[in-house]
Amino acid sequence: MTREQIEAFQRTHANHLGRALRVDGVLGPLTEWALDYETIAHERQAIVFSAQTYIDFLENPRGSNDDPQGIIRRWLERCGAKPRDPWCAAFVSHCLSVGLHPKVPIAIAGAQRLGKFLRATTDPWPGDVMWYPTQGDRGHCGIVLGVSATEVMTIEGNHDHGVRCVRRPRPGLFFASSVQDTVGTCPGVVPSVPLPHGSTR
Repeated sequence: MTREQIEAFQRTHANHLGRALRVDGVLGPLTEWALDYETIAHERQAIVFSAQTYIDFLENPRGSNDDPQGIIRRWLERCGAKPRDPWCAAFVSHCLSVGLHPKVPIAIAGAQRLGKFLRATTDPWPGDVMWYPTQGDRGHCGIVLGVSATEVMTIEGNHDHGVRCVRRPRPGLFFASSVQDTVGTCPGVVPSVPLPHGSTR
């Protein structure tokens, strides 16, 4: 692509956080992610977009699993969970249902249950589900946003008391397919996204 073509693309497209790209004519990792994102299946784009709209949404008060607008409560109620329950899977269920609606209404509150409900895969793409067990039947999950050989970039609810974009090393993670189509080019991991606490690069 020429500098002019890159600038034209940047003027009308968003980065992995759903925010406007900087128009600088440079084919950097944010623009590369956006270029690849444009090639994937529409349903995958819709799932990612639904998750992006909540990035930086926070619990209030912190640690309450709640918010004044009742957004978390509605996600939990939709999944049959109790108010103030952990809400990562309820958030992911919401994003999947918005992206896949009306074909696949998904309303599952437990991260492990949600991950095992969908078809397992070792080749995740944006819009798929990342999950891992924690203790007993508990776990954590998020929406896949970008993939590399060693890491995955996700949007996760109930991460540090909000909806966050993070990178995670792939060992110990499980993945589940939300969409059959894997057309286009799988977007990669944006280096500027921080890893979760306790992780290493």
